[in-house]
Amino acid sequence: MMGLLIKDFKLLKGQRNMLFMMVAIAACFVATGNDITFIMSYLTFIATFFVTSTISYDEYNKSNVFLLTLPVTRKEYAKEKYILGFIVCISIWLLTTIACTVYKFNAQGQFVLTEWLQTAILILCIPMFLLSFMIPTQIKYGGEKGRIAMIAVIGIVFVIGFAIYMLCQYLNIDINAIIADISNLQVVLFGVLATLLALLTSYFVTLKVMHNKQF
Repeated sequence: MMGLLIKDFKLLKGQRNMLFMMVAIAACFVATGNDITFIMSYLTFIATFFVTSTISYDEYNKSNVFLLTLPVTRKEYAKEKYILGFIVCISIWLLTTIACTVYKFNAQGQFVLTEWLQTAILILCIPMFLLSFMIPTQIKYGGEKGRIAMIAVIGIVFVIGFAIYMLCQYLNIDINAIIADISNLQVVLFGVLATLLALLTSYFVTLKVMHNKQF
């Protein structure tokens, strides 16, 4: 397991210039007076693509076939990708959250810290939830097909959400009133639980994909 993590971090080290470029773009957004919550979500979201890029590198020239000849099981390979996702996403999220909190405090002085932290937690949930779809699709379908499958999943989720919205409109259900009755803390708790459930389900799906995958 540790060997797989070291391998992936060395792969990510080769992409550091891309990361520096993303940080520079984020700094430009801050300099132009944009909302810094976008910076937090932007950099954490980008981290998911760094994680899935390691899967593409593993597939290059069938390197994953060689990996599985080593003392590495398919289960360990799948588990390592989730551990890598946690480490990379949470590390970047934590650094950007600290930096943005300091910036917000210096720029605004007084602000509600609890609400700000709740927003930060929700920002972390979104890319982690997305990662739960990206890892199994990337492993099953590979680079190009995996991206197409991911776009299809996002499209299906959008269609379902739009259908629910139209159904509420047809039934004269006031969605805004329902949302107004929900506290920020309840939204955060729901987001965390939904993300954990999605990641747990994704992990078992990935295990099944790895078990059936022909290299």
